[in-house]
Amino acid sequence: MQVQKGESWKEWAPTEEQRFFKTYYIFLRLNTLPYYRYGMFMDYKDGKSYRWSSLQFALNNAIKRDGFFIKQKWIHTLKPLNSKENSLIQLVDVIMGALISNASAPHKQNLSEHVKCYLNSKSHSGKEKIKKFVWSPKIDLRF
Repeated sequence: MQVQKGESWKEWAPTEEQRFFKTYYIFLRLNTLPYYRYGMFMDYKDGKSYRWSSLQFALNNAIKRDGFFIKQKWIHTLKPLNSKENSLIQLVDVIMGALISNASAPHKQNLSEHVKCYLNSKSHSGKEKIKKFVWSPKIDLRF
């Protein structure tokens, strides 16, 4: 999801950290379904573990507030993992970096071009391989 930080970005939340977690909340609400159960693994940020558990709590409460009767937790796991210690999270970091950063090193530019070319091609069934969202915060959203 590409986040467009327009004029209202600073009004979205008082701190950059709060804007980060609110954006994560919206992204997960838009890209998950209520009757599925999810285990999520996020890139670890120093001193932010309480924020991840707060995010998990907010997501699970939101699904109940929306009127879905779910006996088990919708987000059963939301765990921060250090990408330096976890190969899968490291791979996601590399792919995301290839998609969204403006690399200056030649090998990073080559990887970026390769990943973008691959993801912009269609699957065997003719569908897009990845959905691209462009999103900007709406101040009137209810949390």
